[in-house]
Amino acid sequence: MMNGGFMMGFGWLAILIIIVFGARILMGDPWGRKSQTRPDQGKKALNILKERYARGDLSESEYLDMKANLLK
Repeated sequence: MMNGGFMMGFGWLAILIIIVFGARILMGDPWGRKSQTRPDQGKKALNILKERYARGDLSESEYLDMKANLLK
């Protein structure tokens, strides 16, 4: 009798794992990895662009074009 209750517990655990994994698949991220681009990556690129403009590496038109591309 005790053995059946123990196995039933594992059955519920398996069902719970399947439900969680299924939900993650539906959300598009089954393994819990973050997307390839980080949200702060755009800010970092913009800061680098501002530094290059401040150093004089870029003209104003180059800076504005690149900034527009980053903010799209």
